[in-house]
Amino acid sequence: VVYFPKTNDEHYLSAFVSTDGADVMECNGTYYNTEEGAFEGEAILNNFPLALVNGFLKQTDIQLQGTSNGVLDIRGQLDAPKINGEFAFNQASVYSDIYGFRFHLDEKPIRFENSEMLIDNFLLKTQGKEPLTLNGTLDLRNSDNVEMDFNIKGKNFELINTKRQYNSVAFGKLYVDVDCTLRGNTENIVVRGDFDVLNRT
Repeated sequence: VVYFPKTNDEHYLSAFVSTDGADVMECNGTYYNTEEGAFEGEAILNNFPLALVNGFLKQTDIQLQGTSNGVLDIRGQLDAPKINGEFAFNQASVYSDIYGFRFHLDEKPIRFENSEMLIDNFLLKTQGKEPLTLNGTLDLRNSDNVEMDFNIKGKNFELINTKRQYNSVAFGKLYVDVDCTLRGNTENIVVRGDFDVLNRT
């Protein structure tokens, strides 16, 4: 972390995350010591290893792999900053050995507009030919009440294709048709729709 005091209650901050000798994330900007506190700056992801997030996922049996790149502009009060910009995944996947799935993540950019994350025809792929398609928004404008509105669709989607392992909860092959919505906030997510298990399972 680099810190320089400026004038009129302004403070310049620069923070870095490094791994294997390379800076993979940096955040630069000015903090304004007002009554509410404000910040103007940007966050830069430079081949950020998603595996660094896995320490926060230990209780979920889910892991991340691959990298991410992008630039996010962050401005406003600390309790409700406006975030704009985009980031993209590179050879990334989310997987679980216990539950027998691995989703390869689309490499098209994910945009932020005024603290809303916009997902447009984002594909999740497995070993099968048919992907899942994700559309929707994640509203971060109120950090105390993050809201989501997602639609997930897929036909003949290969959800699981794995052999049994010592820690497997699910294994074998599972093919599904999916058409569902996820709506609500982090305290109350409502899932509605159709989830049909196909006879190839």
